[in-house]
Amino acid sequence: MNCLPHTTRPDADNLEKFLNDALNGVMWKDDSQICWLLRTKTITAATTGEYIVYVAEMKNEAPDYEWILQEIKENIRIEDAIKPVEDETI
Repeated sequence: MNCLPHTTRPDADNLEKFLNDALNGVMWKDDSQICWLLRTKTITAATTGEYIVYVAEMKNEAPDYEWILQEIKENIRIEDAIKPVEDETI
């Protein structure tokens, strides 16, 4: 996959905050419940943005990072969601 880092505005943390707040009462009671997340912001050939949201309830104990990584590998298919950039000079 040849998606390039998107290093200009909008800031990824601002996009993330907007999405987290917008999903209050839809995906979770309040975004304060989010305790672990993975974020990337890339340039693709698409002219519109897209978010992939995968939610899993975690036990109230020390995080099992092996389980988290396995959940990501099994449930989030980045290659299927992103059309790669064809011109690498962007």
